[in-house]
Amino acid sequence: FLVSIMNVHSQGTTYLSNLGATPSGSTAISSAFWIAQPFYTGTNAAGYGLDSVHLLMNSASGVPSGFAVSIYTTALDPFPAPGSAIGTLSGSEPSAGGIFRYTASGITLAASTGYFLVATATTPSAAGAFHWSATGSSVIIAEQGWGSGSFYYGSADGLSWQISRDHIFQFAVNATMIPE
Repeated sequence: FLVSIMNVHSQGTTYLSNLGATPSGSTAISSAFWIAQPFYTGTNAAGYGLDSVHLLMNSASGVPSGFAVSIYTTALDPFPAPGSAIGTLSGSEPSAGGIFRYTASGITLAASTGYFLVATATTPSAAGAFHWSATGSSVIIAEQGWGSGSFYYGSADGLSWQISRDHIFQFAVNATMIPE
């Protein structure tokens, strides 16, 4: 997967990717279950302009709708968890399986800072769900100080988050280094 993903974005650098890891399952995303995958940025003092993220999605179940990908800050009380949304990315609903690209506009990421990719949907679980592919592998390509946690958070409302260490979701982050 990694080779194909590097050919689909038109700008920036792929700083973080585990799209080439072997999938080991997926988790459903619906209005009653949001997913937050942590990542942290590199050391460029001026920060980074976020270009896009790519998600490896499995086929949806039922007829879900309202899929959204957002970037959240990190809140530290009582533990690191998603804080506030700083921007929503644009892209298509991932009803079929495959790699889906979500583009950013005007989102700046600070250096050496933790963020979360948050995936949500508006559909109740009974009507359908989107499925984000996950891997149990810690294999991740990380450039220039970027990285990700081997855990994720789930929430029924985006306000209260629970940590899970089962796996890491499959994604890539493309950004442009801001000149110092």
